[in-house]
Amino acid sequence: MAFAESLGLFYAEQGNGEPVLLLHGFGLTHELWQEQAPLADEFRLVAYDARGCGASVAPQTGYDIPDHAGDLLGLLDHLGLDSAHLVGHSRAGAVLVAVALDHPERVRSLFFVDSVLRGFPWSSEFTAQVRSAAQVARQRGVAAALEEVWLQAGIFAWIRERRPDVFEKVAAMTRRYSGAEWLDSACYPEQRTPDVERLNEVERPTFVLSGQEDTQDFIQIANMLAWWIPGARQKSLLGVGHFPMLENPHETNLYLRGFLRMVVARS
Repeated sequence: MAFAESLGLFYAEQGNGEPVLLLHGFGLTHELWQEQAPLADEFRLVAYDARGCGASVAPQTGYDIPDHAGDLLGLLDHLGLDSAHLVGHSRAGAVLVAVALDHPERVRSLFFVDSVLRGFPWSSEFTAQVRSAAQVARQRGVAAALEEVWLQAGIFAWIRERRPDVFEKVAAMTRRYSGAEWLDSACYPEQRTPDVERLNEVERPTFVLSGQEDTQDFIQIANMLAWWIPGARQKSLLGVGHFPMLENPHETNLYLRGFLRMVVARS
C-alpha cells in the first residue's frame, strides 16, 4: 500500500513482471480487483483509487476524463514506467481510450471490462439515473444519493437480485465514495470529435470483456469497441452482470492472463 503525494492517489502494488494497471469504475475503489491477485504470480499489478474515491484525495473540481487520464499518466511516471498494460472497468474504460488515443506510447495493451465510451448515445434511463444521483447529492447529501438512487441503478440490478454477496462487496466500496464529482459545479467541454468516432485509431492490442446480463447500454458499447478497434478480441460472460471480476473471477482471470501472455509473447 502506498500514497503518491504529488497526485493525491492511493495505490496498492503486488507481484513482479510486466506492469498491469487496474482502474476501477465510478465511485468504487481499488478493492474491486481483489480477486485478480492470483495474477501477481506472473505480473506486476498496480490498482489505485481514482481521485474522489476510496483513500485518494477528493479535489473540489477536475473530474473530466482528461483529468483522470492525467492521473493515470502521472502514476506511470511516479512508478517509473514508460508504459503499461491497462485494465479498465466501466467509466475507467473511457480513460483507457483517452490515453490510447492521445498517448499511445504509454500503452502496451488495453483490456476493457463493461466499459464506458465517450460519445455513446446513452439511454434515457441511464442518463436520468446519473442526473438524479447528482441532484439528490446536492440537495440532501451524498449518502442519500448513494442509497436511494445510485445503488438502485440498473447496473447493480443483476447482482442485487442474483448475487447479493457481490452486491454487498460493491456497495461497501461505493458507500466510501466522497460524491465529489456529483458536487462539482464545473461545466466540462464536449469533445469536438467524440472517442466513439475515433476507435479505428486505437493501435494497441485490445480485449473487450463484458457480462451478458449487464444493461443494454454497456452491451452495445462492448460490441462497438470490439467492432471498431482494429484486431480487438471479445468475450461475453454468461450469467454475469456489470462486475465480471467479482461475479466470475475464474473466467475473468483466465481471459486476462491469457491475453496478457499473448501480448507479451508477441512484443
